[in-house]
Amino acid sequence: MSIDVQLLPLRGKAPKANVDIYYTVDGTEPTAESTRYAGTFPVTLGTMVKALVVLDGLPVLNLDERFAAGEGFVWKSSVKASEIPAGEQAERAVFTGAVREGKAHGRIFRGEGYIRFTGEADASVQ
Repeated sequence: MSIDVQLLPLRGKAPKANVDIYYTVDGTEPTAESTRYAGTFPVTLGTMVKALVVLDGLPVLNLDERFAAGEGFVWKSSVKASEIPAGEQAERAVFTGAVREGKAHGRIFRGEGYIRFTGEADASVQ
């Protein structure tokens, strides 16, 4: 099994950040004390791999993947969507779990609004 995490900026360059991944293969929740991911590792059918992605010391994503017929993986955010600062213009966006704001927390922008997520990680913008 291999795990790959990359920062994909929506605008401009990706910020420099320290990304660490910790994982377990026994179904327990990983922590910063778990095995640090350093490269591929073997798994057998029935194995439950759980991974924790830590960005600059803060947990940001969890991965659950069970290796069995007809099963796949799930990424879950460790950060509440309401903790993510506004930043995406959204004049005509369709969204759930968010509100449109007229200010972008001190940023200068053109347009009429930005999205600020208000709930947990199950929010979306189209």
